[in-house]
Amino acid sequence: MGIDHAFAVVLAGGRGERFWPLSTGAQPKAFLRLVGHESLLQATVRRARLIVPWAQILVVAGRAHADLVRTQLPELPEGNLLLEPLGRDTAAAVGFASLHLERRDPEAVMAVLPADHHIPNGEAFAAGLRRAFDQLRGRAARQKHSRRAVQQVQLPIPIHSISFMALLARKVLRLP
Repeated sequence: MGIDHAFAVVLAGGRGERFWPLSTGAQPKAFLRLVGHESLLQATVRRARLIVPWAQILVVAGRAHADLVRTQLPELPEGNLLLEPLGRDTAAAVGFASLHLERRDPEAVMAVLPADHHIPNGEAFAAGLRRAFDQLRGRAARQKHSRRAVQQVQLPIPIHSISFMALLARKVLRLP
């Protein structure tokens, strides 16, 4: 199942304003059961689990939502719940997760998955994400053996093969 150095970073924050009155500050949209028997957060993690193990799933949330995440995802390893020091925006949450992953696994590749989306075809989503991870790993391997540059930034790779766009980002590679 798993892909070496591949991580799913699930963003489970929010202020509960955009989907009011169903969502509130105490229970943003990601924690609601809008379609089916599971919350949007649980559905997002279920899709991620199709390609990475629990150990490679990180959830970024605000401190106020820590108990909700633990209740909805009891299998999530303790160190994989990243609590933001301050709730800001998506870019800050992604940066926060990136810093954590850089220390945890310098070779990490991450897919950022907002937890407030409904994706009806989880199998197709996982297949597209797996292809994106494989493509990114292939590029990284080729670049590691290249001696033409001191540094190279790998930009996000859009995958348009099904009805969604998955963006993966990779850290700056320091090449020999």
